[in-house]
Amino acid sequence: MNSKPILIIVPTLNSYKILNKLVNSIKSQTYKNLRVIFIDGPSNDIHKSYLREICSSERNFFWYTQSKHKKFIFGAMNQGFEYAKNDEWIMFLGSDDLLPSNQILEIIINKISNLEMKNQLPDLLIGEARYINTETNKFGRISKFFKVLNFRTSLFLGLTPPHQATIFGPKAINFLNKFSEKITLTADLDYFLKLSLKKDLKFELINKQIIFLGEGGVSGRNTIKRTKQVLFCYFKAFKIFLFVPFIFRYLFRVFYFLKNTLRN
Repeated sequence: MNSKPILIIVPTLNSYKILNKLVNSIKSQTYKNLRVIFIDGPSNDIHKSYLREICSSERNFFWYTQSKHKKFIFGAMNQGFEYAKNDEWIMFLGSDDLLPSNQILEIIINKISNLEMKNQLPDLLIGEARYINTETNKFGRISKFFKVLNFRTSLFLGLTPPHQATIFGPKAINFLNKFSEKITLTADLDYFLKLSLKKDLKFELINKQIIFLGEGGVSGRNTIKRTKQVLFCYFKAFKIFLFVPFIFRYLFRVFYFLKNTLRN
């Protein structure tokens, strides 16, 4: 099988106290054909020293200071796009995320390689994400994506891939390699809606939790602002039909919340 290179892009900002779990989960991976790039905002000296230490001890770990022209977290992710090589598959992870097992990247690459052997190489490979409280290790809701006819129809029905559980292939990146920096909380939704306009877009699902997402991020603390931006993204994509994906989006979230509550 082909050894596909993976690029993991991690925006950071004074997150050295929580970053170690993610770093260790990456270092422990059995799959080694990867690069990790930290795009660091205007962090303090302690955080910068932490990044220097990591990147000096790991030959495939690198860090760059976020450009002043790149705004907020999605600006950092855009800067990460600029460092990608033509054949790399990209994952965007947060400082409070972690990979659930040491074989996750190997499972991802095996899935991609098997699809390529069948002449079904996707532009996106989308897995499942599970929220977790990184302090108590208590699990929250699951975020899943389903295939309904095509990518745009799935989005219209309120389904959204968790971008941390999405592996972006070279063709998808070539088609669209920029998040909107004007949309501070939901630029990932905006990106997927724009990408869905690619007529020959191919995506496949991997029915496995490939990422644990830390709860309590910036987006989670700005519910009203996030909701307004979700409506804005849906309006740009679907105009007067924006309430169809909007309503289904939150119905799905309520469903998974209740399912997780009853399970526990």
